[in-house]
Amino acid sequence: MNRDLETHILANPATVLEQSFRLCSQAAEAVEYSDKNRVIYCDLELRNLLLDRDLDLKPTDFQGMSKAPEETVVLDGLLQGCIKAFLPRADSDNANVKTDIFALGSTIYSILIGLRVFQNWAVIGTRSWTQEYGSAYKVVNNIAAV
Repeated sequence: MNRDLETHILANPATVLEQSFRLCSQAAEAVEYSDKNRVIYCDLELRNLLLDRDLDLKPTDFQGMSKAPEETVVLDGLLQGCIKAFLPRADSDNANVKTDIFALGSTIYSILIGLRVFQNWAVIGTRSWTQEYGSAYKVVNNIAAV
């Protein structure tokens, strides 16, 4: 393996568009494969997608859950996911295909744009979601500081 996808993208922000499309397709295929096999990835993000010598994706670190056909959880990895690709939801312990697709969208964005989705913004997003801000004025000031 060469390195993880995040390291590659940050080192090569001007990745050829054709290569970026191929990486996006491979990431989507990984989610589709796990979905077909009733596995919820739960932690799909750039650091958990490795690249081989040919720059093909190798998904790793499935810390999610496996579900039976009737949707009951068979195995739970007890992972909520990474803030960079986390679908805000009332029950942060509940993961499903929709949470994986949200993470896939964040991953595709990062591949195509060459930046992490919430680069330098994670703290602001987290504080907003957890209602730590008493006013929008504080949010504006935090954004200006970024």
